[in-house]
Formats: sequence, structure tokens, C-alpha cells
Amino acid sequence: MFKKFTMVDEFIRRSMRPKPNISTLLDSSNEAEQPTQKLSHLGQSARVTGDISLTENLSIEGTIEGTITIRGKRLSISDRALVKGELRARTVEVHGTVEGDIHGEEVVHLHASASVIGNVHCKRILVDDGAQFDGTLKTLRDVVKSTDIKSTTEPSAPKEAEEATKAAKEKPKLRSVGT
Repeated sequence: MFKKFTMVDEFIRRSMRPKPNISTLLDSSNEAEQPTQKLSHLGQSARVTGDISLTENLSIEGTIEGTITIRGKRLSISDRALVKGELRARTVEVHGTVEGDIHGEEVVHLHASASVIGNVHCKRILVDDGAQFDGTLKTLRDVVKSTDIKSTTEPSAPKEAEEATKAAKEKPKLRSVGT
């Protein structure tokens, strides 16, 4: 009448659950829109000089010089790609070489084969072992738009602030104390 439940049954039940993959973790969009997303692809022989602006996902294998802006979607740079310029997208995945700043609204993922020379601005970053990164990282909570800053100081304040910054950067002079 009753089936005996064992640890083996529990193990089998758990092992049959679907496992999340990295694409699911990187893409924070609604699962319902996944099948309808379009993908543009620039193959290995593509050589583009100039800016690219799209409203769909983009995969790059060629060489690009210029700013790439993908509005609200995913940008993927393959391990054979070379991009010299600024990248902007919701999610940026880098397998290849990027020389320029990367702006990810959500996530930037630097895979093991990635080589990035430039600054990265994003909410979250994933860096695989072996990825090369030469630049600075700014999380979006650290980024402040210049239009959000309102000056409430007197005109002489910037000069005083500059002098204070210089003084703070100078190393203190050490002197020996005799005993």
C-alpha cells in the first residue's frame, strides 16, 4: 500500500532536476521572451570601422573598430574577435580581445580566453580563471552621473580641494627619534 522511501530514491529524484546554466544566470530577462529574441552575427571575416547600434543580440567573431551599443540586450565577443572601442549592452560576454571600456547594465562576464584592456562599468562581474584584465572596475552603484552633482561651494573651494588632495598624496616625512 505504501512505498518505502529511501535515500537512493531521494538522490535519483534530485539528480533528475534540471541544472541552471551560466546563460540563465547571466540573462536576467523574462524567460518567455527568450525564444523570440533575434541574433545578429558578424563572422570571422567581418572587418568593421565605425559605430554599431542595435536593438537585438549581437555576436562578434571579426574585427571591429568603433563603439558598439546594444540597447537592452546581450553582446558576445568570441575568442577569435578583436574589438577596439567602447562596448555598451545589458549583458556583455567576452571570450576574445577588447581594447576599450565595457559598460554592462547588468553583467559583464570575462571568460578564460578573454583579454581586456580598459575599464569595466557594471552591476555584476564574472571573471573566469585565466582571463586577462588591465583596467579599473566600477560597479554601477559607484558611478555617479555628472548631472546629478550640484555645486554648492564657493568658486575658491575647488582650488582648496586640489591643494588638500595634493597634501594627502604626499608621503609623510619620517624622522628618527633618538633614544
